Amino acid sequence: NSGQVVYAGQGSGGFGQLVMVKHANNVYTAYGYLSSIAVKEGQRVQTGQQIGTMGISPDGRTVLHFEIRVKGNPINPTRYVNF
Repeated sequence: NSGQVVYAGQGSGGFGQLVMVKHANNVYTAYGYLSSIAVKEGQRVQTGQQIGTMGISPDGRTVLHFEIRVKGNPINPTRYVNF
């Protein structure tokens, strides 16, 4: 779903560079360990739009941290993402 970037920068939770997007109904997505960020806070983003580039975890692996939060609580993403 489309949404609005509410945070784009160095994350405080140990996930490196982080982008957080607010969607409808108090749903937020978070993308961490990014090596670069391609969006700015306040920007509207669309489904499929590149928001950043995957980065490196503290143990040297190429990774992307992905999280869905509803009302501030992390949830199982299978309700929202089709694999």
